[in-house]
Amino acid sequence: MATIGIGLSTVIVGVGFSWLTGMPLLIALVFGALISPTDPVAVLDVLREADLQKSLETKIAGESLFNDGVGYIVFLALVGLAFTHGDAHGSGLGGAATLFVQEALGGALLGLVLGWLTFRVMRRIDDYSLEVLITLGLAFGGMSWPSICMFLPQ
Repeated sequence: MATIGIGLSTVIVGVGFSWLTGMPLLIALVFGALISPTDPVAVLDVLREADLQKSLETKIAGESLFNDGVGYIVFLALVGLAFTHGDAHGSGLGGAATLFVQEALGGALLGLVLGWLTFRVMRRIDDYSLEVLITLGLAFGGMSWPSICMFLPQ
């Protein structure tokens, strides 16, 4: 649902923004991709105030968190389509499709490897505060590692 929702929101916002401002459609779609993902903190706050079943609240919160990753990939692909000059990521339609597959599969593989390694380490630990710190380190490290690798010499 997150992929469909982000795609639909990107198109609706982008077309509307292009129509209202006269901006070229591809650039307006980049703007649409930039603002389409929901803010997970705001969604969680609203869910706490609404009296929903815990399972439904968990599903909605998970979708909200997943939207950021999908929005990031859509944004990068549209930037590559809108600004094709130079060595932009995802230049052209083929490059955008390659970038999408690379980010989706690479992110899943990185998450599986880091999650498995963290699981192996946490099985040997019986300290709640240390487990929380390791989990936070996994989340921040896993999200930062691809960004760091982009700047390493090829």
